Amino acid sequence: MTKTISMLFFIVFFAGTTMAVEPMALTEVKPGPDETHHIEVKPESAEGYRIPYMDVFVLIVDEQTKDEETFALHPMFSGNFHYGVNVSLKPGKYLLKFRLAPPSFVRGENRKAQWLERIDAEFPFDSSIKFEKSIRIGQTKTNDMRIIFEAEHAEPMFVPGGAGHEHHH
Repeated sequence: MTKTISMLFFIVFFAGTTMAVEPMALTEVKPGPDETHHIEVKPESAEGYRIPYMDVFVLIVDEQTKDEETFALHPMFSGNFHYGVNVSLKPGKYLLKFRLAPPSFVRGENRKAQWLERIDAEFPFDSSIKFEKSIRIGQTKTNDMRIIFEAEHAEPMFVPGGAGHEHHH
């Protein structure tokens, strides 16, 4: 009898609680007026699972002026998990230098030795190339993962929270 009462209390209490949860508000972050490209990094395990909890950066070097700018790529989900950021690239040739820190999550026993080293990769990129949906920047592999680097057209992004949430590079 006590077990039945406890289960009934659990169902009533938690059913009422979950019904009171309101959907989280999303704030749209539109591309800036000069943002032209959306850079994406897609790290995946040997089995094809996307890997979260990595700090991902890209250093963009203008090959003509030698100007440099670093961007942190944000964890994103759109069809599949990836890291992305909108950037401004005038037509020209660039060197994109990517740096991925090892994931910070706790690995299971059979994965404890995977993804322990930082990954650096660099690729030339011609921002004047016309493309419809996306263009492959490059790809690299380690013993444990494959990483795909792509560019799309700058796009709106959505972040949890209401007014006051700021978008940082």
